[in-house]
Amino acid sequence: MSDELHIRLRHTQGDIGPIEVPGSLTVLQFKERLLSDWPREGALALETPASASDLKIILSGKFLESSQVLDDLRPSMGDPKSDFVVTMHCVVRAAGSSKSSARSKEKDKSTGCCAVQ
Repeated sequence: MSDELHIRLRHTQGDIGPIEVPGSLTVLQFKERLLSDWPREGALALETPASASDLKIILSGKFLESSQVLDDLRPSMGDPKSDFVVTMHCVVRAAGSSKSSARSKEKDKSTGCCAVQ
């Protein structure tokens, strides 16, 4: 297929795009393109990823693997026509960090209101 895709990314700090990309790109190549187009000003600039691996792209509630090809994801996108804009979500998370480690740090910081004696 390999038609152009128009992708808008939703982030907690604002939207990016729509960005026009070839459907033949892998998710990793798309992340690299997104990194080069990342806003340098505004709220999004405060959370600039250090590398493409820090970007997590979500489509239909699932994190996309870097090796996936965008054209292969078209069914999950609703088989968009060339003039449609597909919305995905974007999270910036350092490659070594995880939610579970962040949660365990929060638990360590919290103190209970009661003590068992």
